[in-house]
Amino acid sequence: MRRRFLSLALVFCTLSLLTLPACAAEKRTESSSVPEDIRTADTTMAFTDIDDNAWYAEAVRFCSEQGIMGGTTNTTFSPDASMTRAMLAAVLYRMAGSSSVTAGTDFTDATGGAWYSDAVSWASGSGILSGYGNGLFGVDDPVTREQAAAVLWRYAGSPESDTTGEAFADGASISTWAVPAVNWAKANGILNGKTGNRFDPKAELTRGETAVLLHRYLSRDSVDAPPLSEQVLVISVGGRDFTALLEDNAAARALAERLPLTVTMDELNGNEKFHYFQENFPTTPERPGTIQAGDLMLYGSDCLVLFYESFASSYSYTRLGRIADPARLAEAVGGGTVEVTFRMQTQESVWDTHAEPKTLVAYFSATGTTRPLAEYAANFLDADLY
Repeated sequence: MRRRFLSLALVFCTLSLLTLPACAAEKRTESSSVPEDIRTADTTMAFTDIDDNAWYAEAVRFCSEQGIMGGTTNTTFSPDASMTRAMLAAVLYRMAGSSSVTAGTDFTDATGGAWYSDAVSWASGSGILSGYGNGLFGVDDPVTREQAAAVLWRYAGSPESDTTGEAFADGASISTWAVPAVNWAKANGILNGKTGNRFDPKAELTRGETAVLLHRYLSRDSVDAPPLSEQVLVISVGGRDFTALLEDNAAARALAERLPLTVTMDELNGNEKFHYFQENFPTTPERPGTIQAGDLMLYGSDCLVLFYESFASSYSYTRLGRIADPARLAEAVGGGTVEVTFRMQTQESVWDTHAEPKTLVAYFSATGTTRPLAEYAANFLDADLY
């Protein structure tokens, strides 16, 4: 378990505001400089160079609204411009929650304090996007299609690749190290081929293409798995069971695949319990504005958070689910470190456990003469007879 440190600035905020944002609050810092490619990454898209009918328009809007990608200027997105390695590091860093980075970078071509500095440090440190091995990261170098597939594949946790589909006509030109990633991207419909069933692995990835592949990745659903909204998550803590419905997204599905699971969760801020995983989860971060007691969320790409109090927050999280009735959750989790078990349960078994009350018709007679009337009433009410 990695240690969590509060900066002096956040300690000051604690004393002055009497509150702290949730999970890993000490990790969140806001840069004073605006990244070059997120100047308009708010909740609206107003790029003058994006036609509403363009094949990438919906994806650009999605990435803009999610705060993942912004414009190259306040009014332009530059969809046909090449995606650079620094830009790709930045968008993945935002997808992962933009946690603060304490370690610097030793890359000779990466300027300290630049808009991409934290992202490059995070990407290289996590092994998602490393340098060239000679002290260079290649911040301004364009990303190729096979490189993009490999980077996103590593971000997703290097899942198994499906090799049963039709091979690309130019498959022999795909670098060996990229083959599993390209197979995965194709099988999941994230990065498809071009005309003539060509993948064109060495072609430079454009910003428009990047928006599309990120949109596909974050919006994809498993065809085989049932919707998570139809399954029930049981959270056991402090001798009590709480039922929750999971979101139907990639992060919640990744959590469900790891269950049953028992973890030790630490206390933070008097409103949440958190646990760090050793692996990264896929993320679709958003700013909820208000945290509700019973919310189960992912901070960054590896921090599981269970909130037991409601409060306002400006931080970004990926929603995992929410406890249906959190009334006694705070009492169950207590004020310190606690052991929590997560397991999936079928809808049917939940209904059996929490069956609706059954009407009971009781009758009292020494001779049994009132029984026919009682039986009639029980049958009419679909009740049990006693």
